[in-house]
Amino acid sequence: MGVLVFDLMDTVVQDPFYEHIPRHLGVSFQTLLTQKHPTSWLEFERGQIDEAVFLQRFYQGERVLTDPLALKAAFFDYYEFLPGMEGLLLDLKKQGETLWVLSNYCRWFEDIRRKLDLDRYFAGYLISYECGFRKPEPQAYQALEARLGARDALTLIDDRLSNIEGAEQVGWRGILFRGADGLRTQLGV
Repeated sequence: MGVLVFDLMDTVVQDPFYEHIPRHLGVSFQTLLTQKHPTSWLEFERGQIDEAVFLQRFYQGERVLTDPLALKAAFFDYYEFLPGMEGLLLDLKKQGETLWVLSNYCRWFEDIRRKLDLDRYFAGYLISYECGFRKPEPQAYQALEARLGARDALTLIDDRLSNIEGAEQVGWRGILFRGADGLRTQLGV
């Protein structure tokens, strides 16, 4: 089957931003979207700013986080595998599949990697904070191709259609993730 390349957040790991972080901050998700700084997370994911700057610039305007470390802890508390994914990854490894991660995420990925012991399943990782590009930018896919030394038989598994379309535009196969059971069926596991 070649190399199965997984997105991380909301494909393998629960992304706490949509539900848990607004609850931690005591606001709705829609309110959070209007209050957060419009570009700081993207810059953090690209490795253009560090954690301290991101936390300082979390909100737009004059508002600041009263407890930045508590916000970071709230993210970390909710990093966990999506239902069924741990078993599916294990089964894929047992079948001899080569698994990689290509994800838009910040340096906090390294903490997720340790917390969930992702090295049990994945042969390697390329995260946007390292390469400076985010899917669906072609350079993100090309950076992984360069790291692997090949581009044949790469399949991206991602929860975002735009990322799948980006992968297909550079010649990869794409599978839109809609849950572990559906993916298991699509992969014939």
